[in-house]
Amino acid sequence: MTGELEKKVRQSVSLIQKAVGDKVVEVAYSGGKDSDVILELTKMAGVKYRAIYKNTTIDPVGTVKHCKEKGCEIVRPKNGITFFKLVEQIGFPNRHKRF
Repeated sequence: MTGELEKKVRQSVSLIQKAVGDKVVEVAYSGGKDSDVILELTKMAGVKYRAIYKNTTIDPVGTVKHCKEKGCEIVRPKNGITFFKLVEQIGFPNRHKRF
């Protein structure tokens, strides 16, 4: 790591430690590179955490596999309804429709 990157990592780890303290923090994890960085910083901070991935039912199989490999808790829709079933029932999501 370069000096500037090391400084930013130390600052980030310190911020996480101060913000979390001895509580358990829930890390929202999407499976993307930004989530990978946040998860790694959280691990480096040594705080208690739960990494949670909310399965939308339309994510690629590789994403779900990656989340499992990272130790994330996979949360599936409570009612078991898939994205495509919701589209059949209420239509495509848009910002003008209120449910």
